[in-house]
Amino acid sequence: MNVVAFDSEFGSGKDNPVVVADDDSNQVFEIAEFLERRGIDVVPAFDGESAIAALEKHRPAVALIDVNMPGWDGIRVAEIVRYLDHKLALILMSGDSEAILRANRNHEGAFAVIEKPLAMKHVAHFIEAALLRDSASR
Repeated sequence: MNVVAFDSEFGSGKDNPVVVADDDSNQVFEIAEFLERRGIDVVPAFDGESAIAALEKHRPAVALIDVNMPGWDGIRVAEIVRYLDHKLALILMSGDSEAILRANRNHEGAFAVIEKPLAMKHVAHFIEAALLRDSASR
């Protein structure tokens, strides 16, 4: 899947996609479809390593990262994000209550930690708030 461009009601546009990382490809495609219908470009990633590569390449304002992934999990991604040279609103997500507790304890500066199954309206709210915060800081 490549970055898909749409007009954005949130002001994301092609210059500022959202990275969505989850080892469950169905979850990534569901989130991507929801966001793309709202005009937000999505860069998919299916593990922590590809999430970091996408973050470095696309320099998004927002990333939605699953906590439980093989290899580099979402918390490891959050640790690495601290050293990237751009501002990023990182939203961690998980369906595992222990992982949510761990993410909240060790959030590494995450903008939010949300529980799966995702209420897509809440996801949109967090992403909109993060994008608004990003545009206000420019």
